[in-house]
Amino acid sequence: MTHRIETWILKHRSNILMIIGIIVISWVILEAEKTRQHELLETRLIDICKRDPTYGEYVDAFLRELTEPRLWKAFITGNGDVYSADDDWHIQSHCDLVANPRDSEEHYCWAIEWYQGTNTYVFWIDKDSETIVSICWTTY
Repeated sequence: MTHRIETWILKHRSNILMIIGIIVISWVILEAEKTRQHELLETRLIDICKRDPTYGEYVDAFLRELTEPRLWKAFITGNGDVYSADDDWHIQSHCDLVANPRDSEEHYCWAIEWYQGTNTYVFWIDKDSETIVSICWTTY
């Protein structure tokens, strides 16, 4: 039986290598597209932050002076509790942050977060309306 498998593999070696090559190339293309989509989303969310009439002017400073923003998914309650969300927007664990939505409603949000020393600045952007529902900063 083993001899038969080895013979088959040797006979179809070029086809097997071609299939493996196609799988690897497909994976590389998929990862590149995911990265591109993430960068486009991050750019769009940063633009939304820049348009905020109260805090938009700070965003350019954040981009110049602070670390790269961290983007993550969250659910915020009307009273400000924050929960992380997974890739499919399922609520995960409670976070040690508070986000007081301007409209006191619940929101599934993109959180775009900047760090400066011991300070953290977070813009909460509703995933559907793409409007800022809260902005918070904390010091650790």
